[in-house]
Amino acid sequence: MSFTVITAGLQASIQGAPYRTMRGSAIPACGAADPLSLALANRLLGKPSGALAIEITATACAFRTDMSMHIALTGAAQRLYINDRSVSPHASHAVHGGDTIIISAPDTGVRSYLALSHDIDVPRPFENGSTCFSGGFGGLDGRALENGDVLSLRTGQFSVPDNVTPPGLRPVFTGGFLLRYVEGAEHGYLDADSAAWLSSQQWRASPRMNRMGIALDGPVLSLADKKNLPSGAVFPGTIQCPPSGQPFLLGVDGQTSGGYPCIAQIIRADRHLIGQIRPGDTLKLVRKRPLQAQQIYRQKMDFWRQYLPDFRLD
Repeated sequence: MSFTVITAGLQASIQGAPYRTMRGSAIPACGAADPLSLALANRLLGKPSGALAIEITATACAFRTDMSMHIALTGAAQRLYINDRSVSPHASHAVHGGDTIIISAPDTGVRSYLALSHDIDVPRPFENGSTCFSGGFGGLDGRALENGDVLSLRTGQFSVPDNVTPPGLRPVFTGGFLLRYVEGAEHGYLDADSAAWLSSQQWRASPRMNRMGIALDGPVLSLADKKNLPSGAVFPGTIQCPPSGQPFLLGVDGQTSGGYPCIAQIIRADRHLIGQIRPGDTLKLVRKRPLQAQQIYRQKMDFWRQYLPDFRLD
């Protein structure tokens, strides 16, 4: 049983849950850049939130199945076709041997998730099959999918208890993002003007971006304290201030340590949004206190666990 990539597009890959507790071994989180959209796709097929699916980035993709199964698409893409028939995202759909699945490029947002009712059969280093590009493992040989790739699927069928995501639970991407943050360990290194600009100015995502992170265009930040720092731990959502003064927001594939001042940390409840930011999108950064960040996280998880009982935001 197999699933063939006809058109891979830009950096489509196999992604699921992140590599948790592996940063001490220099393994980044990886996994789905937008884990909430992944969980919603898997939920439509009765699968665990972190089950492997195909992450599609920015461009159109096409696939062909040689077997009958169900599929579901969530995330940024709004146009899905089975053969020549238009069908809706955020719903499960039956496909049969020989069917072609076409996913159009999104108008807003970046990443979409195509879940399959049969498990994708790939090696699972560290008990995880998510693609780690920097390490060259996970997914299909640790790389992006290419035209002509054939994915093996395991036998077995998950139940499909609900085939439509409730309208109120479908994330909408508009080209503007509000990201809440807490001050980083070196926030005090910023001069007074730069510290104020971080939350008072509008930022824009630059074209210099990938799963590792996003450079932010806006006012040039200055450091009052410019002493060299030893490398320290960094995480998805960390905002660093390099010597250029252009902040850099780390994504799920971001490195595990760095020496640039860590001036802010996007709160855990908002980090899934980073995976949907495209070049030119606007960002508003809103400062929160650590206790507020914890409260926001608990409220968001209380909301989503009613529909996604096993879901967690990392």
